[in-house]
Amino acid sequence: MRKPLIGALVGLSAFLAFAGAASADFTQTADITFTKPKANSSSGIKTSIKATETDPTVLQPKAASNVVVNFPKGTKFDSKVAKQCKASAGLIQQTNGGACRGTQIGSGLAMANVKPLLNTDVGLTINAYNATNNHIIFYLVPQAAVGNPLVLTGTIKGNKLTTPVPRIEAVGGSGVFAVLTDFELVTKAIRAGGSNFLTTPKTCPGKWTTTTNFTYTDGSTSTVTSDEPCKK
Repeated sequence: MRKPLIGALVGLSAFLAFAGAASADFTQTADITFTKPKANSSSGIKTSIKATETDPTVLQPKAASNVVVNFPKGTKFDSKVAKQCKASAGLIQQTNGGACRGTQIGSGLAMANVKPLLNTDVGLTINAYNATNNHIIFYLVPQAAVGNPLVLTGTIKGNKLTTPVPRIEAVGGSGVFAVLTDFELVTKAIRAGGSNFLTTPKTCPGKWTTTTNFTYTDGSTSTVTSDEPCKK
């Protein structure tokens, strides 16, 4: 079993707090596009969420409590097209993702800021699994021998993917919370039995826009948009 960070980094989603605007020197981007930007087609998703803080006096940016990705109107998901993972978060961690074997739909890398416990960011691998009840499970594993594997669950409804981000204290009583500063993920285009896991909008007005809404732990919000050209 992996050793807890500084002997006490515990709890589900301890690393998972997306960064938000903490000062005038903070920048957040959310570039989310289709792998195949053609109308009415099967496609995967390319996700790049980054948070940058250039003020040296600010150890960490604010953390988000909820992230909602609004894909272009007309985007359709059908989670029953792909094999679904039925395992609990605990079982996924215990089996190092083995409980979701055969349901993986994507992979990527992430970085987590755990200052002041560590001065350098911690790298994590990401595996995305299709799950029951219109869920996508994000399973993150630290690349260094620190921290425990983590599970975050997103819910699909219509063209939206909503992912709550619990705020977990890195070390009990320390007042320090870990923050994701970089989240890079690519999912596959999946088609089976004449149906698509994800189908792009039927019409192409020249470009599609994806809007990502962040809600932060202090109650503030922000919205980031990303555009991509599309083909009919």
